[in-house]
Amino acid sequence: MRILPGLLAVLVVAGGIFTASPAGAVGPCTGVGVTASGVYYGTCVGDLGGGSVMWSNDGSTVSMKAEAHPTPHDAVSWWETNGPLPAGTTLVCFDLNVSSLNLLAGATAKQVLIISYNNQQQSGQTWSVTRGSISRCGIIPGGVSNIWAQVLTVVTAARPGGSGYLTQTLVGLRVA
Repeated sequence: MRILPGLLAVLVVAGGIFTASPAGAVGPCTGVGVTASGVYYGTCVGDLGGGSVMWSNDGSTVSMKAEAHPTPHDAVSWWETNGPLPAGTTLVCFDLNVSSLNLLAGATAKQVLIISYNNQQQSGQTWSVTRGSISRCGIIPGGVSNIWAQVLTVVTAARPGGSGYLTQTLVGLRVA
């Protein structure tokens, strides 16, 4: 397993993944399973900790919660290609449906798309999460190999009284 948090600098250590970002650390990360469509999924411990991540039985849907009652908390989940994508891949998209999103008192929900190829992690793309159908896509240049992709979701409640709740479903992984 490879966690590729693009905007997050990553250090892969046997038995765990540890990452760092300007906002703090994410890690260790663990794989939970593989969806019926072959996408790997899992969770990480955020630097604030204390949040919760609940997966559906098949790993296609995740519910996340972070509350700052009384201290800050965060929750981290991810979906990732289960093995390298074929050489010649030029586009990868994680199609998601965010069915529930409730952010109170400054809580945030972010997604980071991370792509790696030629054994090098590329700069990540970061978005604020919005409700509804969304696609997190990245372009891959020609002539590269050992291509991996991951979408990481972080819900953070950093201010007292803050809370963030999110439920999203992986509709599909598109590769071209």
